[in-house]
Amino acid sequence: MKKTTTKEPIFLTDTTMLNAMEDYVRVVDRKGQILFENEALLRFNQAESKGSPVFPLSTATGPFLEHTVTRTEFCVAGHVFSVMNSPIYEDGEVVAAIQVFRDTTIQNNITLQLLNRNRKWQKEIALARTIQTKMLPRMKTFGNLQFDFAYMPSEELSGDFFDFVPLGEGRLGFYISDVVGHGVSASILTMFVRQTMRSILEEEKIREPAQVLGALRDRFYEIQMDDGQYFSLFYAVFDTVKNTLTYANAGHHCLPMVECAGELETLYATGRLISPVLLKGYTYEQHCRPMRKADRFLFFTDGAVEAKNALGMEYGEENLRRLLLHTTKNTLSTIVHDLRQYTGEQLKDDIAIVYVENQRRKV
Repeated sequence: MKKTTTKEPIFLTDTTMLNAMEDYVRVVDRKGQILFENEALLRFNQAESKGSPVFPLSTATGPFLEHTVTRTEFCVAGHVFSVMNSPIYEDGEVVAAIQVFRDTTIQNNITLQLLNRNRKWQKEIALARTIQTKMLPRMKTFGNLQFDFAYMPSEELSGDFFDFVPLGEGRLGFYISDVVGHGVSASILTMFVRQTMRSILEEEKIREPAQVLGALRDRFYEIQMDDGQYFSLFYAVFDTVKNTLTYANAGHHCLPMVECAGELETLYATGRLISPVLLKGYTYEQHCRPMRKADRFLFFTDGAVEAKNALGMEYGEENLRRLLLHTTKNTLSTIVHDLRQYTGEQLKDDIAIVYVENQRRKV
């Protein structure tokens, strides 16, 4: 009679690869007997074991019951392990389960630290956003001037900013600025612009727009930013006594529009960006025009005209001109609604729009 022998499972014939793994590997049969533990697991057991298996044998039941790969996670000896259980078949039956224990403690700790830091960062961003928003002007009227504005950052913090500063004797200083980039760095630079402009106008009492821009450029040069930091700014003085608008431009290529009696005018002015490169001897051009009854001014940043629809087509200045010409009531809200409809609410750049209407009556 021929003697029968039990065929040794293939997973026990060559364990070289399993022993080379840094992960802990164990093979358990249906009866809960441990058939194999790789060298990494044996070392861990020796260090942590109190006379019983470190990893519960119940972690291997999944493959037997479900005939499929299962994944679990649990804590052992102060470590967090991710466990993958895979069935081992013999003659079509699940006879054992191979378990791979991966220590994810460090990874989980890093993830937790990142989550905590992200929460803290989000709180700080929210605070900065609140501060930035609250620093926007609340002024809605000045003499016969009526204001309306929209402020739409593409991210939580914006690089666009504008401000109104009363100068006395019926004059009002106004600027709109566009800082390169987005986010925290751009937001910080907008705060520099605001505080510096306030200092120039309120403390130093520099009044002429060309001189104001020159002073701003000098202050920016003093803080020694790198060449990649710069911004544009259009500055104007509304004089409600003399009924004039005096203005100068520092690289703001979105030139303001003025509508009156169905006629549209552009406030042309050129000038260099405010940048760390000091241009000695350079002076900004200054322009002056009368303010007429019912003049309607539209100031904006490039995010408005460069906003794109789903097809990648830009909104363009032509749409702003059209709405300014043909909308006499709720002009700004109409423009904002049209922009949002056009872009589908997907803003790729910050947008700031300021609408000013001169409601001066004839004497």
